[in-house]
Amino acid sequence: MKKTLALFLSLALALTLIAPSLTASAADVQPTPPDWCPAEEYVVFPDSQAYEADTWEKILSLRAHAAAGNLEPVSGVDTVLFNRLRELQRMTKDPGVQFELGLLAVKFALNAAAKGEKVPYSTDFEMAATYAGGQEPATYLCHLWNARLALASRDITTGLEGGLGVYVGALEYLLSYEQFTMEDVYNSVLTGIIPAQRLSYAKSLIFVTLDGAVVHPKAVRLSADYLDTTTAQARYQRTMVPVRRLAELMGSTVDYDA
Repeated sequence: MKKTLALFLSLALALTLIAPSLTASAADVQPTPPDWCPAEEYVVFPDSQAYEADTWEKILSLRAHAAAGNLEPVSGVDTVLFNRLRELQRMTKDPGVQFELGLLAVKFALNAAAKGEKVPYSTDFEMAATYAGGQEPATYLCHLWNARLALASRDITTGLEGGLGVYVGALEYLLSYEQFTMEDVYNSVLTGIIPAQRLSYAKSLIFVTLDGAVVHPKAVRLSADYLDTTTAQARYQRTMVPVRRLAELMGSTVDYDA
């Protein structure tokens, strides 16, 4: 009995010594960006579960699937990868996992365009920014990738009720950053899949902010049944901004005197 108890205690002590080393090795992953993401635009979030061995293996398997030119895995076709993707997607409050999912969405978007399929949109980068806890420059890069993906996947020429509203919402976060320029959005692997007309329209947009919020392009309600979607624009080498929305937001009343 004493020998059995001694053996049990020895095993228990051995396991307590081994367990910490297993935990350490499980978190000892050196994350690296995929081929389609420049190193300077890659984000690593401290304490994220993304870099634990099991989670990172799922991410790498999905990266390999995307790098091979495939679309997002679907149930019944790529069941194993589909289940791995769903497991990662359920980790909604982990910014590191959400950022990695966003990068996968970028590659799936590129693959969809190459196959002539509709380019899908994803909110993964937005989720990563939401739960990043104000970490900079990580939050900035999340918003930047989100705006790029919004532009690549949405038809912004359909107006504010369509893709333009999503794109404007994504850009609104970026306009407060002093280092941001619109070229940062266009300088991306996603730009190559944006139709020329849509890209030209995007570059013609003029964004006006008041107290940090986007004023144009926005819809302006002139009456209960009339919505004016006129926005700031360049005409005859001049930048013209409709005054009504600016004035009303500052507390003024605007009327037309015939």
